[in-house]
Amino acid sequence: MTENKDFYVIELKSKIKVGITNDFKSRLNSIKTGSGIKDNEILNIYYYPDLGFLEARIKRLFSKQKIAGEWFYKRQIVLIFIECLKNGDVPSLELLKKVQNESVKELNLLEAESSIYGDYLIMKQNAINLLDQIKSERFGIGYPDSVELAKFMRLKKANYRNMIYNVDECFKYFERVPKFCLEDINDNQIIECLRIIKNTTANNIIKTDLQDKIDSIFSKSDIYRSQILELINSFFFIKTYDEKTKSYHQNIEMKYDEECNMYFMNNFEDLNKEERLFLKKVQNENLMVSIFGTINFSYKNRYCGFSFEVENFLRVLNFFKIRKTEENQIRLFVNDTNHKECIFQYKYHLLNCNEKQFIRSLYITDHSFYYIEFEKNGRLYYCLFDDWEPVQKDLKIKIKNDHNDDANITIL
Repeated sequence: MTENKDFYVIELKSKIKVGITNDFKSRLNSIKTGSGIKDNEILNIYYYPDLGFLEARIKRLFSKQKIAGEWFYKRQIVLIFIECLKNGDVPSLELLKKVQNESVKELNLLEAESSIYGDYLIMKQNAINLLDQIKSERFGIGYPDSVELAKFMRLKKANYRNMIYNVDECFKYFERVPKFCLEDINDNQIIECLRIIKNTTANNIIKTDLQDKIDSIFSKSDIYRSQILELINSFFFIKTYDEKTKSYHQNIEMKYDEECNMYFMNNFEDLNKEERLFLKKVQNENLMVSIFGTINFSYKNRYCGFSFEVENFLRVLNFFKIRKTEENQIRLFVNDTNHKECIFQYKYHLLNCNEKQFIRSLYITDHSFYYIEFEKNGRLYYCLFDDWEPVQKDLKIKIKNDHNDDANITIL
């Protein structure tokens, strides 16, 4: 439960991260590794034991400043909150109310100023945010420490090495325009392009792949050159770059099948820790778990699927917290993800007397090496088993073949 967890805030120059953990030291190391943050980029770290219950409230307060995940811009209410922490205030419900009230006052003041100075203050903040984004994607490439903000706002563009960044009238987005043609590209320009792509993805697998390509250019190897030119062309020139052929979520391996127009993950049994956490977050988005060993769901308008061993069906239902019920001592899962199928909570040899007696009242419609399908009053029931012979003997099931050699089952 979050009440027993510790709350933390990591402050960088232009953003913060908030979260909860049971082991802050380990969590901090994983954040620095996963996000590529160096020690000298961290301005302050705030850590409060047993205040995990505040995390959800704080995230709701900061929702308008959200960047992605648990990262938030240091603007308005977030900035007020950070200043309170710097002054020694400890997070509490009272402090959050104070921060919210101060934020409302500041917003009213900003609106009053805007009525006098027009939208200049808002546009100025947008310009600052855009420059921060440009700086972030040019990490390891080159970016001047001091930026002439007034010149940037007047010209609506920024000029760095081999790239020009043109911005819109309201400073809400930018467009990268290379200063070179693809036909005349040199090694330095290739490395700059690859580093920009690398800095704009959160996927560690793609980052590793791009670093291999960067290393190949440094070593004067042509092993990836055709792939690299195609990648640069799609990202900077024709702008059709899409990560769908690879993983599109950090540490989550998904492969895109163009013929089926969907993504596939590893088998359930082979998922890593990050992939399991990922599934718990998307489990309510059109999730469908089938007795046939398939799991499908949608994530950000993308259709995803993967499989599992049918013998692990009960384990999968537990993982996704499929609703459990007990009717007259009959313990069942109610699989709402797949037309309200009912599955006995334990395999046949672990069922109680009432459950086995109830099964004998059902009509058998199908079976496999791992389960039997029953039907009663239009409702489907499934029971898993490990060993077929005891089940066959106990339920007095006889296998027979018709003239087409198709297996059928009857109850003696």
